Amino acid sequence: MRAEPRRTAVTLDDLTASVVPELVVETTPSWDLMLDRYLQWRQVQGLSAGTRRIDQLQLQRLATWCAAHGVTTAVTRQAVGDYIVELDGRLSARGVNMALQTAQSFGDWMIAEAVWTTNPFRSIRKRREPRRGAPAGLKPHELSQLLAAPNRDRPGGLRDYLMLYIAAFCGLRIGELCYLRASDLNMAECWLRVAAETAKTRTERRVWLPHKEDRRGRHLLPEFAEPLDLWLAYRAQYDIDDDAPLFVNCSRHPNHAAPGSAVDTDVLRMNLRRYATKAGLPPTRCSPHKLRHTAGYLMGRGGLTGQVMPPQDIMRQLGHCTLTMAMHYAKGDEDDVRRSFAAAAVTGTVDVPTRHRVRVDSPRGILARLERAEERVAELER
Repeated sequence: MRAEPRRTAVTLDDLTASVVPELVVETTPSWDLMLDRYLQWRQVQGLSAGTRRIDQLQLQRLATWCAAHGVTTAVTRQAVGDYIVELDGRLSARGVNMALQTAQSFGDWMIAEAVWTTNPFRSIRKRREPRRGAPAGLKPHELSQLLAAPNRDRPGGLRDYLMLYIAAFCGLRIGELCYLRASDLNMAECWLRVAAETAKTRTERRVWLPHKEDRRGRHLLPEFAEPLDLWLAYRAQYDIDDDAPLFVNCSRHPNHAAPGSAVDTDVLRMNLRRYATKAGLPPTRCSPHKLRHTAGYLMGRGGLTGQVMPPQDIMRQLGHCTLTMAMHYAKGDEDDVRRSFAAAAVTGTVDVPTRHRVRVDSPRGILARLERAEERVAELER
């Protein structure tokens, strides 16, 4: 006799598991997670800490606004429009454009990470900014007072004078200046090399030093060559090789950095504020980047010879990627426009009459014309 198969009890949960597959719930990533990943990606791209700090502040403001309005990382165009409108009431046009540029870059990265399909920030137009003149730098007499502040009889003052001189006349950034190596200096050809690893644009470039040329060749100006020779002689006492920084610490105080180490950027900023106070200048106008603007200001207006550098040469000397910033130095201010307009003599090619016959009625003539007008009105009324 054939045995029947054994039957087992089947529950409702078993039927549900066999018919309905396991549900996968897709969660929207949080703002904190995406911001951390974006900043890590920016670091991998080789951007400086200062640039990444600005990106962090801009995006944290966006994340705070979204959290206050209940907006997740799935941002819509309507939410983006509301955010930009709120920024319009709080920031200038330039501030809104900077925030928009950072958000657009973040949106492009979100598309690359397959989080977004479109970038809603790309649909927002830039705000129109007022006309910008040349970046504010120090005037020639202010720069003379600042360069006279360091005590060149001491090694630290001699070093600071050279650093301020290079920043104000060659336009190096503070990071490029502090990490400049002795092997990057070419005194015979009067130029120095900015290495790619220290440049903001990650591109190596040659920066020319102030010099003069004659039949014997190129020569550094005495105001720079003599202090540089003294500093190199003092630097040789520490038995430092050429691959070490050119400008090193020379203080033996136990609380200071070790002698022979690179000058920190914060130390240079602090010393610059101290020299500005000594020279009677506002410390806020004497930052290292102001000295870089001063170099561009002098290049765009010419020095003792009045020879103005073209914008493309200013771009290469200062290490800009495009001509946009270099054109600011070539624009000049209102006084430059006034002098150029006066020198152009635009009316000189037009034969403008210098004498005019102007009819001027006497009081008696005016009364006669009024009487004739009254008679004419009376005839029309009749």
